[in-house]
Amino acid sequence: MNKTLENIFAGIGGIAIVGVILYFVFGGSSPSSPSTPSKTMAFVMAKRFVEKQLKSPSTADFCSYSKNRVRNIDECTFEVSGFVDSQNSFGATLRSNFVVTVANCEGDDTWSLIDSNIY
Repeated sequence: MNKTLENIFAGIGGIAIVGVILYFVFGGSSPSSPSTPSKTMAFVMAKRFVEKQLKSPSTADFCSYSKNRVRNIDECTFEVSGFVDSQNSFGATLRSNFVVTVANCEGDDTWSLIDSNIY
């Protein structure tokens, strides 16, 4: 075999190896199955749903994850309770408690608001 042909095969082999490594590093190893929704993500989504209902969502200051309660209702539905400090329509900052039920039964990034109570 001549030297040029050997160099071509070596180059192709190197490219193939790099391609395989990149494929596995960036998550292409296998089609991912739907993931189980987490309590942390339920808390994040509950905050988004509450924020949409506030008079001044840009002023919202939510309690930390450690100060809220996230309860599994079933494998894909969660009840999240906590508090948020935000301004009302007069500009006064008030603390409101909330209990929100959210669900992610598809295992993707789509969350649904089941129930919301802000008081």
